[in-house]
Amino acid sequence: MNTLTRAACAATLMTAASVASSETREEALATLVAAERAFAQVSLDSGYKAAFLGVLAADSTLFQPDPVNGREVVSASEDPPFILSWYPVTADIAASGDLGFTTGPYTVKPKDPAETRRGSGHYTSVWRRLPTGAWELIVDLGTRHPTAATPPAGWKRPAGSIPLAAAVSNEERVRLQEALRSRDAALGNPREGETFLAALARFAEPAAWIYRPGSEPFPGLAAASADARTAAEIVRSAPTSAEISAAGDWGYTLGSMMITSGETSTDANYLRLWRRSTGHGEWMLFLDTFAPMPAPQPTPPLPPPAGG
Repeated sequence: MNTLTRAACAATLMTAASVASSETREEALATLVAAERAFAQVSLDSGYKAAFLGVLAADSTLFQPDPVNGREVVSASEDPPFILSWYPVTADIAASGDLGFTTGPYTVKPKDPAETRRGSGHYTSVWRRLPTGAWELIVDLGTRHPTAATPPAGWKRPAGSIPLAAAVSNEERVRLQEALRSRDAALGNPREGETFLAALARFAEPAAWIYRPGSEPFPGLAAASADARTAAEIVRSAPTSAEISAAGDWGYTLGSMMITSGETSTDANYLRLWRRSTGHGEWMLFLDTFAPMPAPQPTPPLPPPAGG
């Protein structure tokens, strides 16, 4: 969710359990979802500010809608007059278990029962695992849309027993990180007149999630193409940062973008999630979301000259 909804709510769930060397990927993923759920519970029990300060990393990024240092902003703010709730529906981690993401619906309601305003949408959070085994929140961005008629089911643990992967060399990690940044930059420089979804046919998984304000997340490029507004988007963007996992299979990019649809243009800041097969393959986008900038306000007319 955005900073006025989810971006300052967190949980003191960082228990200092050491990561067992025999831990499987499924077990590591379960610890991430447990951290997310504990985070959400602290939001309900102790409030927005206490919750986020329990998990925000020192270098975390929240969107207001410009990217800001999350921990600094939340520390300096008052606890807001609303109750924020959410739960994870989808989650995954890198093969090395050091980075992961969670996403799902959120709702906002005021603490004052006389207040009628409500909010809802979907959040996307990126997490980093510490050597202790605890997870810290490093990026959080929300997309506003009406509450779904049928709430999606919560996350369920996948079957399997896949061992965590070893880290690649530092040199390989640097190379792969630069490749991800270049891949993101190429996506942001489309062919003449090419829509964003047409470009994604070359840069994204077919089942990539597309998050857009006002709409529930589109589960794949075909679903997004069926929405006339999203299908018409032409996007130009540039990355400001790219981070990848120790195994070099999973990463995310942050940056700024301009979305043009017909005669309307919107500036925004984005979060994109990417993955690749370990040891080979291109980076492929699997989730795209952004925080739109507010429309510029018209400049009020100058007052008439005195005596005019």
